[in-house]
Amino acid sequence: MRFALIPAAKATLTDDVHDRLREAVRARWAKFVHAAVALLLITGSINFLLLAMPPKIEPMPYHAIFGVKLLAAFAVFFIASALISRGPGFANIRAHRAKWLGVLLALAGLIVLLSGILNQVRTAQH
Repeated sequence: MRFALIPAAKATLTDDVHDRLREAVRARWAKFVHAAVALLLITGSINFLLLAMPPKIEPMPYHAIFGVKLLAAFAVFFIASALISRGPGFANIRAHRAKWLGVLLALAGLIVLLSGILNQVRTAQH
């Protein structure tokens, strides 16, 4: 969306058509965002309980890295939810959606990087 749909729609569609397309995509995408957030919260909680809570892993540095990853994930959830919302409270975020999608992508990359580091920490301790 950030690098293909938004620029193409902005360059080729009238404002009225672009607004209608944006709303149609938002309505469909909202279902995926809500399902993905729920799935990630459930699987992340299960993974944390199975891997980090028993005395299998030393708390440091695992818990510190996990904390940063969790905060980044909450930021991703917030931005994604704000981008699909219709409420007036997030109108400023929606008005700058390209910028916020870039932030969301950067945070998602950080989460993937931290996941790899956590896996290395976990396997090194065994």
